[in-house]
Amino acid sequence: MRRAVLLLSVVGIMVLFCQPAQATKHCAPLPITSTSGCRCAVQNYGIAKDTGLKIEIFSTAGSFGACSNLTVPPKGSTYCQGNITEGNTCGCVVTGEGALTLVSLSVVDSSGVAHASIECN
Repeated sequence: MRRAVLLLSVVGIMVLFCQPAQATKHCAPLPITSTSGCRCAVQNYGIAKDTGLKIEIFSTAGSFGACSNLTVPPKGSTYCQGNITEGNTCGCVVTGEGALTLVSLSVVDSSGVAHASIECN
C-alpha cells in the first residue's frame, strides 16, 4: 500500500511539474539550380496557437538566416524565406512547434512557385 501511494505521488509530481520537450524538425537539403528562394513553411493543424517558433535556414556554407519568436494561429501557417544562389543547397530546422504542426521545405522561383518540396521530420 505504501509503495502504491509513493508511486502515485511521484507520478503526480511529474505530471504537474514536467513539461513536454520542445519539438524540433529537420529538413533535408534541397539543391538550388538557379538563384531561388528557400522557403521553410510551418502549418499548425492543432486547436491551440504555436508560440515561440524559430525557423532557421541553412545554405551549403552554414546558417543563412532565421525567423524567431513566430506565432502560428490554430489552422494557420507561416514561413521564413531566403534567396540562395545557384550551386548551393538549402535546408531548415524548426524548433518550438506543437505535435500537430507540419513543416515543409521548398525551392521557389521569384513568382513563389515551388519547383521542389519535401516534408520535414
